[in-house]
Order: sequence, then structure tokens, then C-alpha cells
Amino acid sequence: MFHDQNPQVPSAGSSKRKILSILAIVFLLAAIPLTLALVKQEQDIRQEASTPTLSPETVIAKVGENNITKADVDNLVVEMSGAVSTDKTVLNDTLNILIERAILENTAFENNLNPTQEETNNRASAEGISEEEAKLEIIKDLVTKNLLNSRTVVSLGFWSPPETAQKALTTAEVQTAEIQSTDGALALTEIENKMKTDEDILTIADSIMRKYPSLAPILAVNGYILNGLTPEEKTQSATSYLIEHDDSNLDSTTLNGVFSMTVDEVKKISNTETNQGGSVFKLIKKGNETGPGSYSSWLSSQKEDVVAVVNTL
Repeated sequence: MFHDQNPQVPSAGSSKRKILSILAIVFLLAAIPLTLALVKQEQDIRQEASTPTLSPETVIAKVGENNITKADVDNLVVEMSGAVSTDKTVLNDTLNILIERAILENTAFENNLNPTQEETNNRASAEGISEEEAKLEIIKDLVTKNLLNSRTVVSLGFWSPPETAQKALTTAEVQTAEIQSTDGALALTEIENKMKTDEDILTIADSIMRKYPSLAPILAVNGYILNGLTPEEKTQSATSYLIEHDDSNLDSTTLNGVFSMTVDEVKKISNTETNQGGSVFKLIKKGNETGPGSYSSWLSSQKEDVVAVVNTL
């Protein structure tokens, strides 16, 4: 058999060329991200340069027949923060506030839901807000009361941890809860009877706390625990409140119980899945039972129907 006695050995020049080729490929691969970054930067610069400057009169959005201009957005930014801003997030958040305001004002006009000046002044004074903010808050409540699937109620009751939550309590806390549960069962029956006679809810609450001292730290009017409130705060707590069907913190037993009530009905709802205590509700007003279940869903629907954004901030 023939054997090659002189196999070929790569020359030094050939090896150097291979090394240089490999290094060139490595440098090319390393340069690609830098090249892409530079291209993107150049594109961003071109895009910024091509973006037209918006004049104060430029219409940013239309809400029905109403126009929201760049000046409207800038003015509200200054009003809320005290300074101008070019931050897109700030500008777009402000635009959304203006859109919601316009939707509320249009809805109030179309459905005759405008508050009186006295109502506006009282709300502004009570909450320490401007008249414009107070007016919009009242309109929002009126929309929720009249156009949404909601209920306007007053309530008096207390919360006590259900048995499933009592494992985390100390022995003393369990004993206190048991006393409050026993006293509470009697108190709720008395509250129900008194509320059926249209007795003032704060008067009822005071008499219950005197008769059942164990309930004093937890008895609540319309969700406000009375213990520690100032006289002015107690008066404010007696105002009826709204429950939205799809946006409330009520457990299902309480929610279903309230939404099955008729106007002026008084109902005791107790010992539910999240509350070993209970509350007595009086239904003041029913909303639109076929309307949206929450303000947020109503607002989203309105934005889809009547809002057109015509320029980007």
C-alpha cells in the first residue's frame, strides 16, 4: 500500500489569514447592535423633527360637539400642578380628565341632572374642593343614581369577623367578638324596628351604643364608624350613599339582598360569608336596572361612543 510520507502542513501565512478572517467576523457581529442603535437614534431624531408643534388652538379631542384644545390641556396642567409640562404621560392623563368632564357636562345637560348652586357650594365647603370640582362630583353621583344599575341606601350596622377568620384572633379578641355578636343580634332587631318608623338614624345609633356598649367601637352609619367622629363628621355620615352593582365591596349575600329591595323597604342582612355581624338597610332610590353596572363601565362606553382624539399630544 502506498503511504504519503510528506503530508501537507498549513503554512504560517494561511493560519494568519484565517485568524484575521475570524476576528473580522467577530468585529462585524459586535458592531451590529451599535449600528442598529445609531439607526434608531437617527430615526427618533427625524421623527421628533417631523412632529408638528401644536398651537394652543389645536383641537386635541372632540367630545360630541365640544372641542378640547391644547390650551385647555396646558391650562389644566398648570391649575393642578402649578407648572407647565411637556411630559406625555402628564398631558394625556390631563386630557382624560377633560374628556371625562365634558362627558359628564353633556350628560347632565341631556338628562337634566345639573346640581343647584346651593348643592355645589355645600359640597365644595364640606370636601374642601373648588366649585367646579364639586359640581362635577355631584353630576357623577346623579349619573350613577339615575342612569346606572345602582341603589341609594342608608344603613346602620357593624362588622364582626366570621368564624373562618377567628382562628387568627387572640383568646381575648374571640371573647370580645362573641359578646359583640350576641349583643349585635339583639341590636339589629331593634335597629330594624326603629328604622321602619323613620326615626333619625343618628338618634338610633346613639341609643344602641348606650344600651350595648360592646358595639360602640364598631357601630357604623353608612359605613362610617361613629366612635371618634366629631359632631360635624357624624352629621355628614348620615347622608345616604350609592352602591353600584358591579363595583362594591359588599359580599354576594349583602349585595343580592340590597338589590332585591323595594323603595322605602327596610331589611336586616346578617351573618353572611364575610360578616358575622350585619347591617340594616333602607332603600332610598333605585337606579336604572338595565343600565351599566358601574361608573367605570359607563364611562368607557361613553368614550367609545362620543369621543374622537384628532391630534396626539
